[in-house]
Amino acid sequence: MPVTTEIPLGPLTVRVTRKRMKTLRMRVPGPEPVVFVSAPYGTNDDVIRGFVTERSNWIERQRAAHRSRASQADRLETGGALRLWGTWVAVERLDGTPARAQILGDRVVVRAPDDATAERAVARLRAREVNQAALPIVSRYVPRMAVPEPTTIRYRQMSTRWGSCNHATRAITLNTLLARYPEAALEYVVVHELAHLHHPNHSPEFWALVASTLPDHELRRRLLRSDGGFMPSVL
Repeated sequence: MPVTTEIPLGPLTVRVTRKRMKTLRMRVPGPEPVVFVSAPYGTNDDVIRGFVTERSNWIERQRAAHRSRASQADRLETGGALRLWGTWVAVERLDGTPARAQILGDRVVVRAPDDATAERAVARLRAREVNQAALPIVSRYVPRMAVPEPTTIRYRQMSTRWGSCNHATRAITLNTLLARYPEAALEYVVVHELAHLHHPNHSPEFWALVASTLPDHELRRRLLRSDGGFMPSVL
């Protein structure tokens, strides 16, 4: 049966679970000075201290990443803000139904009976925004890139990809979280997926098409790294 203990290590608290395994493993669950270590039965405390100490720089990077994610989170209450097209927009929160988030002037008004419903309403708002922005981009670049017209464009929130393209069916899917970033980033993802209509993999020919279409594609791609937590790929 696994056994859990705590080992103080300077400002850190190391929570150790000894169990049947072969190697030491560690994770940093949040910005707090706490790390979780899994260790084989019989591992000496000093060995665990050395294991953690050797990785102190990595631990601080992980804690900083957690802090950054927290600072970038939407705050869906009156006086809060959410990210839309690369800027923070003030939020006005109303109680009630039907649940809806809409842009009114310089703010987003979110009507919902609870926080979970409010998050879903904001997700629908971002889907509408991405749809509205993406369609003219597709129309502009399809003839310029000499690629076939996509058969369909889908929008959904994804945790591992900014976009995807089914080369066989010519269906493209775009991540609705792209509405958090500047529109130049969305344009890059659209061009990336359109290029897959000609080249199903990331061959030199694929990247040549992307680069000839958007010479600043690397700068646009970096925009997707401006949010502290979310980091899908663009495959």
